[in-house]
Amino acid sequence: CGDERRLEIVPAPLKKKVMVVGGGIGGMEAARVCSLRGHDVLLCEKSDRLGGILYVASKADFKKDIGLLLSYQLNQLNKIKNLEIKLNTKVTKEMIRGEKPDAVFIATGSKPLRKANIAGLETTPFVTPDEVYKRRMPGGSKAFVIGGGSVGCETALYLAQKNWEVVVAEMLPTAAPDLFRANQEMLLKMLEEHGVELLTQATVTRVEPGKAFVRTPIGERAFTNDLVILAVGRQPVNQLASEVDGIVEEVYVIGDSRSPRKIKDAVWEAFKRARSV
Repeated sequence: CGDERRLEIVPAPLKKKVMVVGGGIGGMEAARVCSLRGHDVLLCEKSDRLGGILYVASKADFKKDIGLLLSYQLNQLNKIKNLEIKLNTKVTKEMIRGEKPDAVFIATGSKPLRKANIAGLETTPFVTPDEVYKRRMPGGSKAFVIGGGSVGCETALYLAQKNWEVVVAEMLPTAAPDLFRANQEMLLKMLEEHGVELLTQATVTRVEPGKAFVRTPIGERAFTNDLVILAVGRQPVNQLASEVDGIVEEVYVIGDSRSPRKIKDAVWEAFKRARSV
């Protein structure tokens, strides 16, 4: 805001062939800006739709505005003529070598962490927040969420709104500390209104099918459950970046592929990088 002239998208001095790997919000923004600057752009996405984690995150009623953002970005891409989009396309270094792009954006996103230092986790069935939103989970009525960051708390609220009885365990003194203060307060209030039991300064010491054991400031507690959700963070997916090193002169790793963060970080990073290509 206020930087419209400084950040104006201007034609590139040299037209290039640009390849964007990954059709999440970062990849879409990189493709959009590069195309508007006059480059020939190929955007490849391994799934059958663009959007990445935005498509998953927008499933919750209280995050439906994310769906509006996704629709807006898709409409912007549809207006561009010098942009080719390939879905159901898993990019390899051989494919990149064959395309011979001048620049490659690695925007392959991130994936949920599936490991934690918790006894019994390897032998106890659990799901990630992504799988909850995709409804890849067993039925039941009691859920136990390991991790009370914004993702864990939002997943808990999503389940509570669907009449699940939910407990959240967070090691820190405050839940959802990664949110802006006003958003954090609103989310915690909604959790309270929906009957979610939120444990802070709580360490999950052990899990087994149907039960979780937690160390809290007031002593050890055990919780029965039908569903365990592991919400302890995400890790970048960027192995392709090292594979194409030396094949392409310009390689840019953006968004969650660089470091899992917020939507605005992915958009801003993609925009700035694309303006300099």
